[in-house]
Parts: sequence; C-alpha cells; structure tokens
Amino acid sequence: MAPWSKLSEVIDYVREVAPQRAYDVHDALLTDLATPVYEGQIGALGGAEHHRVKPGTRLTV
Repeated sequence: MAPWSKLSEVIDYVREVAPQRAYDVHDALLTDLATPVYEGQIGALGGAEHHRVKPGTRLTV
C-alpha cells in the first residue's frame, strides 16, 4: 500500500493480479493500530496470503 492509494484500490489490484502472496512495500505510514486491520482486509477480501515485510528484511520472491 502506498500513501496515495486507498485500501479498496489495493484489494481490487490484488484480486486482479491474483498472487499466491502479497507483500507491502510502501507501508511506513500505517500505524501499529491500523496495520492488523489493513492486513486482515487484504487477506480476507483480496484472496491472497498477505505479509508485511519489516524494514531491512531481505525477501526472495
């Protein structure tokens, strides 16, 4: 999710692309309170396993 996108747009994108897993890359502005809600909605409504990658973490896709 990017600061300029809406959650509904992110969910639509995840549905369209239909990945097995979705990872955030521009989520630094999400608060600790908002993050679980956001992650739950993408997983439930987007249909993909959702993960948040903490800064400095390496990820091989």
